[in-house]
Amino acid sequence: GGLVLEPKTGLHTECIVYLDFRAMYPSIFISYNICPTTLLQPNETIEKITTPHGVEFVSPEIRKGIIPKILISLLKEREKVRSQMKSTKNELEKRNLDAKQYALKVMANAFYGYTGYLRARLYTLDIANSITGCGRFLINKTKEVAELVPDCEVVYGDTDSIMVKTKTKDLDEAFLIGKNVEEIVNKEMNGKVQMKIEYVFKTLLILSKKRYAGLSCEKLDGKWKEEFIMKGIETVRRDWCDLTTKALFEVLNILLKEQNPKKALKFIVTALLSGLTFF
Repeated sequence: GGLVLEPKTGLHTECIVYLDFRAMYPSIFISYNICPTTLLQPNETIEKITTPHGVEFVSPEIRKGIIPKILISLLKEREKVRSQMKSTKNELEKRNLDAKQYALKVMANAFYGYTGYLRARLYTLDIANSITGCGRFLINKTKEVAELVPDCEVVYGDTDSIMVKTKTKDLDEAFLIGKNVEEIVNKEMNGKVQMKIEYVFKTLLILSKKRYAGLSCEKLDGKWKEEFIMKGIETVRRDWCDLTTKALFEVLNILLKEQNPKKALKFIVTALLSGLTFF
């Protein structure tokens, strides 16, 4: 499976840059020419590509695999649709285009799962293992490279993304540091995959693996736009009551915007003593 780096838990009040690989698993298929039609047996004497997992595939110069050809087409079409989505002013058309690009994303990502599904016609365990093996290799390599950049520390990473903590609270400065990390990582990957900045966290609370909340910032028309990003916690889960969701959201709002744990604690204690009647 995908690699999840051990998180550095707690409240981080210095900017953290969130970077992820563009279409990581489809890109691995393409870069290593991975396909049942290109899979080689051990010790075959032919021009080939060897994955970090040790599985060998025919070089694309000799024969390009069917799956990589399909994925190239899907990714190009998705980029085309996303460009159209950014340029349109019609909200209905934008929603339709967003649904289309998401469908193309799901289709592209489904190839990995299908090759690892026991009852699939294209089931090939070596291929499924090669994809996840390459993914783990790339995330570990990315962590090593990113932490060579001065004043940068990887505080978390999950499958196809990493969070790089900087030593600044200035969003513009953090973004420039992130761009530097992005360029260095992409150069090190030598075109196999491409990493990009998704957003910058002004503050981030990491609870455990796959459970975090942050105040993300994205620059639009020259201005920083703030948005809460929450993963795996009770504010976004449906198996908790509305009361828990509202109370936790208020606590997170205090922690992430005001960076005041004592005030957050006082709020929840007061809320409990009052019987949460203010909700």
